[in-house]
Amino acid sequence: RHIVDSIEQELTNIFKINNIVVRREFTINCPTLKTPTETRVFIKGVSAKINVGDIRALVGEEENPTNFLINKILPHLTDCTMKFLLDSYLASIRDPINEYTHLYEIRDRLCKRLGGQHQLERIFNCGKDFSKFGNITCVKPSAQSRHRGNFENLEDTTQEDLRFCRGFARDLIVNYAAFLSSNTPVQV
Repeated sequence: RHIVDSIEQELTNIFKINNIVVRREFTINCPTLKTPTETRVFIKGVSAKINVGDIRALVGEEENPTNFLINKILPHLTDCTMKFLLDSYLASIRDPINEYTHLYEIRDRLCKRLGGQHQLERIFNCGKDFSKFGNITCVKPSAQSRHRGNFENLEDTTQEDLRFCRGFARDLIVNYAAFLSSNTPVQV
């Protein structure tokens, strides 16, 4: 049972990170251990065979964007801030009408963790994008704005704005992982 729990936790962590790439929630229904070297896992009703010693192979090629994120983020999943960031990103997928609120939680938590907005901008070198992110999520009169109650006429959120905000939040998470690894953000 310990091996099954360990595999399930590792896959759950990988799927949390994969949410950032594909913006779709993955869950595990029922893993069962078949042999000491093989497990059959049922993910959303689809059976997948994996080797216990090579769980990360589930996500594909080394240059796969998911693998890049897994290699950067997975070592830091015990950090409570990292866990919060991934949970907020998942909440943005699950709750699209409040997506900007959940993505903004990522910015807020990192500001708190790193000592404020100016520290975050300096450490991650993201001042220009930081301003654009705030403008889209808080100032624009869109249906997903964090302050939509302040506007009488709301516009539809554009795909361009959604892509930018999702990408910016993802980049904050990746840069935080790099910060935890070496105190040096990476460009993604």
